[in-house]
Amino acid sequence: MFVKKDLLNLASLTCIQGSNALIPLIMFPFLLHTLGASIYADLALAEALSLLVLAVVIFSFEIIGVSELVRFRESGDRVAIDNLFSGVLYIRLLLFLAAAVVAIGFYVLALGKSWSIITLWTFVPLAYVFQSAWVYQGFERNFPLAVFTVLSRIAALSLILLLVHGTDDAILVPGILGTTYLIGGLISFGYAIRHEGLRVHRISGGTLIAMAIDGKEIFFANIAVSVQRDLNVLILGIVGIPAQSLAAYSVAEKLTKSLQAIARPLNQLFFPKAIRAIRTDVTPTWHVARKISRHTLPQVGVVASILLVLTISYLVIRHYALIVIPYNNVDEILRYLSIMAPTVVFGIASYMFGSIGLNYLGGRAYFLAVILVTGTVSGALCFVLAHWIGAYAAAICYASAEVATMLATLMRYGRKSTSLGRAPL
Repeated sequence: MFVKKDLLNLASLTCIQGSNALIPLIMFPFLLHTLGASIYADLALAEALSLLVLAVVIFSFEIIGVSELVRFRESGDRVAIDNLFSGVLYIRLLLFLAAAVVAIGFYVLALGKSWSIITLWTFVPLAYVFQSAWVYQGFERNFPLAVFTVLSRIAALSLILLLVHGTDDAILVPGILGTTYLIGGLISFGYAIRHEGLRVHRISGGTLIAMAIDGKEIFFANIAVSVQRDLNVLILGIVGIPAQSLAAYSVAEKLTKSLQAIARPLNQLFFPKAIRAIRTDVTPTWHVARKISRHTLPQVGVVASILLVLTISYLVIRHYALIVIPYNNVDEILRYLSIMAPTVVFGIASYMFGSIGLNYLGGRAYFLAVILVTGTVSGALCFVLAHWIGAYAAAICYASAEVATMLATLMRYGRKSTSLGRAPL
């Protein structure tokens, strides 16, 4: 029974991440070809800002929310569950309003772009406010969420392929994506309330502040990761590199994130296994690292195999694919992709040893510092180097930051200091 439930949850999580991975593989190259590099670059800048808004909205509840919900379920505390659900909703709505205003203002006033494009793009992070994926993960019933997510993504892709024919249809892209995502999020929200018996009620300001403070390290780490991975497009736009190169880099970045999405169900599957393996440990040591590596190497092997298969498959069908889909700058996209795609395996290691290992072993502050430093240095180098080597600077800095984050995270396990640590169970 439990095995069947685990398989259903894994399949559901895979479908969710699969839909998030497959859409960019089809949609963004199509948009680049249909709209042209200049208009696509404007859309890419707006989307990059919306992803930063999303990073703010997610806060720390994808980790802390799930952990707290599991704890309250085990104790049967329905009042605490309702308080958690309401608090997360209110905090995310407040964060969305603040971040969306800043993003819209920057896009319109600083970049001189259309307010309608960025406003519609912000519907995507708003959808995640209501989607409440952490609730489904905490209750270990991910199938309904998978249905809502996959259907909304299919609807978005289908409408874009059917309705976007040229440059005059550019506004339809964020409009379709924002609307379909938001509808899917609202349906998910309503289903969670109805079928899990959740209630939304008033929460005191003090309680909301306490919830926010509790997850501040994970929040800042998430922001730093988002800045490290999503800010490069904005930097290239500010520097003023040619629209064609910016668009090509943006597509390569989307394809890399598609590969990261493939790895995410594996992360989620091995998350509890890794925690159980180190549940009696209190400090990060090489002995603990070896325990975590047993649940990391299988993921690296799977993703590395997928990368190898995709590379060989492309080399085999490349000639025929270019005849069917004649993108002019596909070679430039592939050059950026060849730099960035291999770093997915380093991201897996950072997640397992950092997001899981160090967070559990009392190393949140250290891991946050690592991400902040690598993200800041990466962004600064990208800004400087982009003047000389264009979008290659973004690809190189993206890859270097991933490798540096992993190495710095592993170094903490080799230190003899015991200043970090959590209380024994």
